[in-house]
Amino acid sequence: DDDGIDNHISKIGQLFADFQVTRNGHVKVGAQKVKTMLLRSSSTRAIPNTFRGITADYSFDQFKFYGYAFDEWSSRHDDSWDKFTTELGEEIDIVWGLGATYKKAGFKAELEYLVSQDYLAKLGIRAGYSWKLPSSKVQLSAGYFTAKDNGDLFKPGAEKDLDGNEDLDGSAYYVDLNWNVGMFTLGAAYTQVFDMWLEDNFAGDHGTNPFPTRAPIGPDFTNTEEKAWQARVGFDLSNFVPGLTTKVSYTRGTDAENSLTGKAGGTADEDYFAVDTRWKIPYLKGLSCRWYFADYDSDEKGKIGGVKGDETDHRVYLDYVVKF
Repeated sequence: DDDGIDNHISKIGQLFADFQVTRNGHVKVGAQKVKTMLLRSSSTRAIPNTFRGITADYSFDQFKFYGYAFDEWSSRHDDSWDKFTTELGEEIDIVWGLGATYKKAGFKAELEYLVSQDYLAKLGIRAGYSWKLPSSKVQLSAGYFTAKDNGDLFKPGAEKDLDGNEDLDGSAYYVDLNWNVGMFTLGAAYTQVFDMWLEDNFAGDHGTNPFPTRAPIGPDFTNTEEKAWQARVGFDLSNFVPGLTTKVSYTRGTDAENSLTGKAGGTADEDYFAVDTRWKIPYLKGLSCRWYFADYDSDEKGKIGGVKGDETDHRVYLDYVVKF
């Protein structure tokens, strides 16, 4: 029928050439998956979204520099290649970005700048450090992010979550702590949003959310003035069932406001409970399955563009990867 891959699979998402231009440098040209701090191919559907263009990276010592530029994309629910657009259907000529990472011992830092031309500009900075203790491991990380309107394409209606606001000067920060001991991983995180931080980079893109309080399916928890905290516990059950892991998390978002008129236009709280179970099936190399359960509830008064209706999700994935 005309519904594309919603009812049948028919897609070539990646087709690229990878050139090693120097000993430590690569250039990749063509249709490809992307994984950076601010732009990432989704992994919450049977097939990911992919991008057409060029990526490059160069490494030396503890540093890595990278960049990308794309003019078209294929969304995770479509079998066609399309131009980037705003919610009003106006074309974004190019999405590009530059970034750098630094790693040494237990320390890692990353900086990235992303631009959806004449529409939106983002900046991300994050750093983390891990300590190995006698019988456990502790990881602490923090990040700061901004999102700003970047030209004539950013106007009322161009972004559905903005409550009609035509100006954006949003920012947010987070802190995240993980403690791995034996078969358990305990974690806690806090995110504070000022004004608003947009997850989307262009219409149809569910965006890349770099905050640990994010929900893989459903809410962003990045609304105007929203505070979000998360508690989670992971279990490595490989000693009982080889390859089996599961994670349980609860996220609470409070004090979200209407992005145009503040509390006068609306307020909201959000709750998100999730169970993520994954099994790398040992009986056949490359075969894995995943069950993801999520329950979301919101208490909205007035209108908050980024708040969703109550929903419950069950998703099952079965992947088989062949390397040759």
